[in-house]
Order: sequence, then C-alpha cells, then structure tokens
Amino acid sequence: MVWIAGTLFAQGAGIGLVVAPMTAEMMAALPPRYTGAGAAINAAARPVGSTLGVAVLGSVLATAYRGAVRPALTDLPPGPRGRALDSAEAARAVARSLNRPELVAAADRAYLHAMYVTAAWTALLSLAGAVLVIGYFRPRPSMTEAGSGYGAAPSSNRAHRG
Repeated sequence: MVWIAGTLFAQGAGIGLVVAPMTAEMMAALPPRYTGAGAAINAAARPVGSTLGVAVLGSVLATAYRGAVRPALTDLPPGPRGRALDSAEAARAVARSLNRPELVAAADRAYLHAMYVTAAWTALLSLAGAVLVIGYFRPRPSMTEAGSGYGAAPSSNRAHRG
C-alpha cells in the first residue's frame, strides 16, 4: 500500500511540476499569430490524453484483476463466476451471497495485485514519455551556436519572457 501511495505521489508531483513549464515553453515557441491555436490545441489535448490514459490503465487494471482472481473462482457456478470476474466489489457480493469469506480475501488480493500492476505500467509509460520528451523535443543549437562554446541561444521567433 505504501508503494502505491509513493508511486501516485511521485506521479502527481511530476505532473504538477511539468504541466505549467511545458505549457509556457509550448506557447513561447509559437509565433504570436498562432498563440490562440496553440492554446486551443493544448486545452483539447489534456482532456483527450487524460481520457485515453484512464481507458488504457482501466483496461490494464481489469485484465490484471481478472487474471489474478480467476484461480479462486474455479469451483463457482458460471453465473456467479462471471459476476465475480467483473470487479472486486462484485466478487465480494458473490462471496457474501454464497457465504464464502475466502473469496473476499482472494478478491482483495487480486485487486491489490491489479493496482500494483497498473501503477507499475503507469510509471513505465511516464518514464517512456519523459525519455521521449528529453530525447527528441529539446531545442537543438544551430550550426553557429554549436561552434561558439556558449550553448544554445533562444531562437529568434520565441516570445520575450522578460
């Protein structure tokens, strides 16, 4: 449980530290005539990305849960087994109706396992995204800047942030 809380805290802190500077950099890189379009794309990309992330990670969670709880359901009839595969809460309801406390424990373990798997995939995907951004979306110095020894200067089309 502590591992999940720590992972979620790190993810939340990372997102909080990245979103504002990323938005500022994106907007500063645009010519003034495109800032409205850039703001619209940024505003649309965030909820679409969040929705896709929830859908993908929800699928990872459901798949991991089903895989982990399935062995505990082998002796159940098909109807209750199908309901118990749907979610941990449904498995708890089936366990209560059949008076099977061991099924409650199995559902809890399976759900916790699924949360670990989902948190690990989230961390891996976040790391992959960070590597992609760091590796491919950094400003590159021009030929004259590369040989000057002074590092990369801001491009001339960037907005002044004085």
